[in-house]
Amino acid sequence: MTLIPPIYKPAPFEGKLIQKDKLTHDVYEFIFEVISPEDFQFEPGQFINIDIPGDEKKIVRSYSIASCPCEKELTLWIKIVDGPGSKYFNNLEIGKTVSGSGPFGIFAVKDDWQENMLFIATGTGVAPMHSMIKYQLSRNFSNKMTLMFGLRHEEDIFYDEFFTALSAEHDNFEYSLTLSQPKDTWQGREGRVTSLIRDKEFDLDNLRIFICGSQTMIEEVSSIFKEMGLSEERIHHEKFY
Repeated sequence: MTLIPPIYKPAPFEGKLIQKDKLTHDVYEFIFEVISPEDFQFEPGQFINIDIPGDEKKIVRSYSIASCPCEKELTLWIKIVDGPGSKYFNNLEIGKTVSGSGPFGIFAVKDDWQENMLFIATGTGVAPMHSMIKYQLSRNFSNKMTLMFGLRHEEDIFYDEFFTALSAEHDNFEYSLTLSQPKDTWQGREGRVTSLIRDKEFDLDNLRIFICGSQTMIEEVSSIFKEMGLSEERIHHEKFY
């Protein structure tokens, strides 16, 4: 894979929490006002490191940026699990500040890429996809974009209405959601996210894909497209957990 270096150099970061919303039983949206640097910039798809206060050694956790570079605030989607980072954010109150550094990562969409774009995500791995898609639409990207989003249960669903509305507003954006372990009453698509791939035909000569989720999912999806004949330099991925 050709590695294209990021445009922006990482620097110390500080932000004030201005909004905190519960998206699901264990996923929260945190919106920050950037205090410093004043000219904080990032490429859609990148992440930041947040310093987690502790009594002993320094703890740092990485979180992909869900907001678009075209927006003033910086947004993170964080799954609350059993860990110091989750405990810190779970207890974080409006008005409090966080510190860290960024942006980091080469998992980012570039302005000179003009191929159709396929975004494949599971869980909160959809955060950088949200950033990329909103950015592309904000700059009137005209080629086809498709988001395939995989979750386990109905109670895990978030931002479904947003992506559904986005697909209705933009002819060049297509959205599909699938649940791998739904209830019997579920009326939507069933199966792992790879099932969406196998049921669709792709123009491999005009395609670039972005994958974010577990290492197992990334490897499986990458293998599927490599077997189809898609060149490795057009397969971009980010391990999310």
